[in-house]
Amino acid sequence: MLKGQRYGRLTVLRLSRIDPNSERVVTAECDCGAVRYYKLSNLRTGNTKSCGCLQREVASWTQRNRQGRVGLPRPC
Repeated sequence: MLKGQRYGRLTVLRLSRIDPNSERVVTAECDCGAVRYYKLSNLRTGNTKSCGCLQREVASWTQRNRQGRVGLPRPC
């Protein structure tokens, strides 16, 4: 049911476990190739969109833009 669903740059691979607070934890793969565990509620609300690569790209783009270069990060 969850397998294959996309949230931002993340694709759910499987339901991994239910933590002590009854929250579902899934294993997901980012578009950059990183595979990690995420709380499903964070994916669904949009609090988590990538493994962190999106933040690094935006920071890099911001730095390049300040130096006068043009180019946007890939949108989610």
